[in-house]
Amino acid sequence: MKSTLAFLVFLTSLSSFAFGGYESKWIPKKPYKFNSEDKDALIFAKNWASSRYDTNKDKYDFEYSVRKLSSGFRLEVTPLYIGPNGKYLYMIDGEMCLDLDERRKLVQVYQCAFPPFEALQRR
Repeated sequence: MKSTLAFLVFLTSLSSFAFGGYESKWIPKKPYKFNSEDKDALIFAKNWASSRYDTNKDKYDFEYSVRKLSSGFRLEVTPLYIGPNGKYLYMIDGEMCLDLDERRKLVQVYQCAFPPFEALQRR
């Protein structure tokens, strides 16, 4: 009885370890030659996404683009929900834009399909 119980505890801990957290893939929307500034901006996007999307509960990968602006950076992040069949499910209007200043501090976040008026002026 004890060995059966120990085996069940082992299986439970093994399955929770295997499925405890999904490490998301970050897929560029186009080929990039990254410089250190772009990498810093992408690190910000990864931290932002990890605080917004719970990969312990659901699986997500992300498509992204990084663009240098005169006032900083624009990151476009599209969450790709991974369904039970392992295929991507796109969220309608799921693409999020993150505007960062030169120091990689967040200025604003918005759905890319619905930019605020100020973002339209900066384009």
